[in-house]
Amino acid sequence: MTDLKELVGLLGIPVIIALVKATEMVLQLERRWLPMVAIVWGIALNLGLAYILATPYAAAVVWGVIAGLSAVGLFSGTRATLRR
Repeated sequence: MTDLKELVGLLGIPVIIALVKATEMVLQLERRWLPMVAIVWGIALNLGLAYILATPYAAAVVWGVIAGLSAVGLFSGTRATLRR
C-alpha cells in the first residue's frame, strides 16, 4: 500500500491550478507555457512538502511532475506546447 505521505502532494492539484492562473495573469504568459509553469509549481510544492514531512526528494520531484501534469491535463498541455 502506498504511504500517505507520498499522496499528500497530489492533494495540492487545485492549489497548482490557482498558482498557474495567477502566474499567467501576473506575467502575461502565452498559454503554451502554462504546462511548464504547472510542472514547476508542482515540483516546488512537493519539494516543500518533502522537507516538512521528511520524505525523499526524488519521490517529491516525481510526484510534483505528476501533480503538475494532472493540473493542466497531459494531452491538452502537450498540444498547446507544440502548437505555434
